[in-house]
Amino acid sequence: MNAPSGKLAVDPVHVADTIASWLDALLTAFGDRPCVEFEGQHLTYRELHDDSAKCAAGLLARGVGKGTRVGLLFGNGPLWVRWWAALSRIGAVCVPVGTFLQPAGLARVIRHADLHGLIGERHCLGRDFAASLAEALPSLCDAEGNVLSLPEAPFLRWIALDVPGSCRLERSRHPPGERTMGRGGRR
Repeated sequence: MNAPSGKLAVDPVHVADTIASWLDALLTAFGDRPCVEFEGQHLTYRELHDDSAKCAAGLLARGVGKGTRVGLLFGNGPLWVRWWAALSRIGAVCVPVGTFLQPAGLARVIRHADLHGLIGERHCLGRDFAASLAEALPSLCDAEGNVLSLPEAPFLRWIALDVPGSCRLERSRHPPGERTMGRGGRR
């Protein structure tokens, strides 16, 4: 497309060389316009830009960086997009984890993808993913401390379900308000 000056106009949204610069270009181009609308949930380009930057900072503080494999266990919608953008900003590998997987399939994906971390919703589509994870990874129920070490998922070090809007990932495998899943724990 030709610009009025006769020079070729370049659309920064289409030539961004990193996800972060692409999100910057989207913010400049679209600002407060809707980016994602799904079943009454909305996310503007500004919210995507700002929220993903906050989430990326939380991920970096958690030790997630370039090449770290992190699973996303969310239904379709703004939360999935926000966390995908956050992981992509820092070069982490985003591994979508299907919400229809049964516990055996969930364990298989976590193990075969060599996930280091898992972020998701506790409840989605009428399912309790904390219970599904406890069934998928039996030693999770007996795990202690802030860093996981599970024989059935040797690379998995943390799980964060229902992360607060601040996108701050807690040091524990249990987000604020989350009940523990192990013996002798709170139910």
